[in-house]
Amino acid sequence: MIDYTTLKHSSDGMPTWDAYLGILLKLAMNKQLWTADAIKTAAVDELNLPDELRNREYNSKSTGNVAKNRAGFALSDLKIAGYLRSPRRGEYEITKLGKDAWKKYGLNLSRTVVHDEPLHKQHQAKLAKIKSDNSDTSETLVSFNEDLIQDWFNPKNHSVSLDVLATNLAMALSAFFLFILLSHFHYVLSSIPTRESSSSSHRGENGTLYRCCTVNVPGFSLLALIVLPFLPE
Repeated sequence: MIDYTTLKHSSDGMPTWDAYLGILLKLAMNKQLWTADAIKTAAVDELNLPDELRNREYNSKSTGNVAKNRAGFALSDLKIAGYLRSPRRGEYEITKLGKDAWKKYGLNLSRTVVHDEPLHKQHQAKLAKIKSDNSDTSETLVSFNEDLIQDWFNPKNHSVSLDVLATNLAMALSAFFLFILLSHFHYVLSSIPTRESSSSSHRGENGTLYRCCTVNVPGFSLLALIVLPFLPE
């Protein structure tokens, strides 16, 4: 067991997350393979914390036990630095680099040493790049949205846009309803028996033959004007 009071801790006596670095490495040295939950639990047990600290929970139920959560932060840091590896998801074992660090620093392993490892620096550089890229994208979107909103609410542009929109909408609706009407009209005429009651023909000056006929269908009469191409008599 380790006297937790000798480790780095916060003002309430709870060991900080980096106090678990050396403890986790010690456990990994003594056993070849650990599951994540088992090694975190073992690290907390190694400190022999008083019940008040051992059982302390975060206000949010989703984050759970404070001590195990801090051990989890340290576990992730050791893996990022290359001191531990995961042969399978949720399992951890120590690497040669981790064994060398344990021999050199033991329980005094600090986050400064861990964060100085090349793998850890590469990881932090990747995170910084992702954050920078996301920030640039967000700024571009914000700028685009601001310009778009200003354009929308520009009195001159707003008026022109509404006029064009209203005209185009009216034309589209007119064409749509005309299409529906003609489609329905064609369907009615094709499905109802009809008979021609009367007709007359007239040839225009240009030779085009106009034929006017009244078609009777049940319920209404249709006056149709049929324009025929010029035909020789």
